[in-house]
Amino acid sequence: MLVVEDGEDYVGKRVEVVVTSMLQTSAGRMVFGRIRREVRA
Repeated sequence: MLVVEDGEDYVGKRVEVVVTSMLQTSAGRMVFGRIRREVRA
């Protein structure tokens, strides 16, 4: 699962994300990040 800080306005869009941390759980890996920039298609 990827969680992006303040990412609600970018759902369905392509963006570059800077990974800030990762957490391994019994269910899988969670990746946390913030938006670097929107990617033009």
